[in-house]
Amino acid sequence: MKVHCKVDNAFLCTKVNLRRNVIKKHFNKSSFNILNCCAAKNKVWRSLDEFYNTSIIHLDLNPQFDGVIKCDANDYVQNNDLSKFDIIDIDTYGSPWDIFFNSIKSCTGTTVFFLTWGRTEKNLFNVPNIIKQTFNFPKSSKKGRNPLCKYMEKNITSLLVRGYENGIFIKDVYEGFPQGNARYFGLTVIKED
Repeated sequence: MKVHCKVDNAFLCTKVNLRRNVIKKHFNKSSFNILNCCAAKNKVWRSLDEFYNTSIIHLDLNPQFDGVIKCDANDYVQNNDLSKFDIIDIDTYGSPWDIFFNSIKSCTGTTVFFLTWGRTEKNLFNVPNIIKQTFNFPKSSKKGRNPLCKYMEKNITSLLVRGYENGIFIKDVYEGFPQGNARYFGLTVIKED
């Protein structure tokens, strides 16, 4: 039997480069308020310390260093005001989408999101119910999985219109080079009141 081990920041260089590139393109400042939803050992943001002055709130179910709030990130984003954050980093082992959509509800103005989206054992991406409901996805296959990318390529216009109708405008989307069983995204999201 093959055993899958979770490895924190297995592709650190890809994650760090994505963050540097998106921050460089989006911000004209070097000081940020960050919500790090899945802190692990904080390798990603420690790698960026020399470039930016950051104020970070770290969350993790299993804290691995001092100063981390032990909690479920999805609970935190649903019960706290996120308007003070410039950046929300959701570096999960699996799907970031529930946390992402729940975060948008209490964000205001422009927020940069970094998302790590892990794949399933079948090499397809899980599409959580929140995405299916928000963007009106078609029915799932027998196994409950539906490759998001194929659907998005065919229906990107309707996805953007649906987001816009809900006051959400995705200004920019960047993708780091996919590695192993994950894809890495940087999104600039504008939420209109």
